[in-house]
Amino acid sequence: MSSQALAHGGNRGNKDLPGRIKTAVQGLHRRAKAADLRLPLWVLGLTFGFWFAIFWADAPQIGLISPVATLLKIYGAGIAVAATLAVVAGSVWSIIRRMGYADVFAPDTDDN
Repeated sequence: MSSQALAHGGNRGNKDLPGRIKTAVQGLHRRAKAADLRLPLWVLGLTFGFWFAIFWADAPQIGLISPVATLLKIYGAGIAVAATLAVVAGSVWSIIRRMGYADVFAPDTDDN
């Protein structure tokens, strides 16, 4: 195809894909910035950091009992997992609501 045909919009297959991806990412970035997602993203980051620290602390130690295994025996895994799920679900729902997608996941069924 000639360069003149390409200039008029012909064969837009893979040649324009990076540009379209960049435009889509910039659009999402603008929407996220307008929605003020700092707090939910910080909460998700802190949750990830907490579980990364737990994973790192549970590294095998020769001849010693893992501190994470000891805490799990005392408090139980259910409490930590339930709390994490609640925090992450709240943060993700906050992001969904602030980005304007809440009606997709929880449509308003009130017809009045």
